[in-house]
Amino acid sequence: MKNKIQKEEFLTEGAFIGNITEFIDNEKFNQVKDYIKELKNYIEINRKNCLECIFTLKDTGKNDYETYQDIRNVAYDDVEKTELFMKENGLESWQKWYMLKKPWEFKQTYGEILDEISLKIVNYLYPENNFKKEDFEYSGTFTLYENTHFIENHRDGKNPNKICNILIYLNEEHDDENGGELILKTYTNKELTIKPLIGNFAVLDFTTGLGVEHSVNMVKGDYMRFAFLNGYSLRSSPVNLL
Repeated sequence: MKNKIQKEEFLTEGAFIGNITEFIDNEKFNQVKDYIKELKNYIEINRKNCLECIFTLKDTGKNDYETYQDIRNVAYDDVEKTELFMKENGLESWQKWYMLKKPWEFKQTYGEILDEISLKIVNYLYPENNFKKEDFEYSGTFTLYENTHFIENHRDGKNPNKICNILIYLNEEHDDENGGELILKTYTNKELTIKPLIGNFAVLDFTTGLGVEHSVNMVKGDYMRFAFLNGYSLRSSPVNLL
C-alpha cells in the first residue's frame, strides 16, 4: 500500500487503509486464514449456484433504462449470453465481477469472523458512536474477480443513511501482473493503491461527501481475487459523526 494516511485524516481524505493484523492477534488471524480456505472451497463447489455477475451499463444517451435494467445482477449461467447480447446491441459495462448472492448460507456454517473484524475497524474510525451490528442494515458479502473483471473510476454518490464501505482482501499471493488492485483518489487528491493481499483493507467514508473516486484494475489470466465487502447503512436517521 502507498501513501498510508492517519486516522485523524480519515474524514478529510474520505478513505482509510490498513491491515486487519493491526486489530486482531495471531490466533484470530489464523482463524481468518482457515475461514478463507473454507470460502474458496465453498465457491469452487457451488459457484454456479452461489455466484452472480455484477454489471452496470454505461449511459447510452438514450431513454432505454427500462429496456436494459435486468443487466446488473446476472445469474452465473447467463453471463456469456448477456455479454453476447450487449455486444450485439452496442452496450458496454463500466464494471464486471462476481458476488456471493446468499452469503448467509456460507456464514451459517462457517461463522461471521470478518463481520466482527470490520465492525471493530468501523468503531475505531468513528469512536464517538460505539456502533453495534444491529444499528445497521446488513449487506456483508464476498466478491470474486476473475479474468477481465474490473471497475472503472467512479464515485458511489451520497446516501443519507450510509456511513461507509469496507473491503477486506483475502488472497495470500499477488503479483503486479495479476491486476485486481484497488485505486483510490482521496478528497485531497492523494492516490492510494491497495494490493489484494490477505488482511489489507480499505474503508470509504460517506458521511462527508459523495465518496472518493475509486477503480479496480482489470484482473488477468488465471488469477482469482477474493474479498469481503460490507456496506454500513444505518437503520434509523443518521447520527452526528463530526
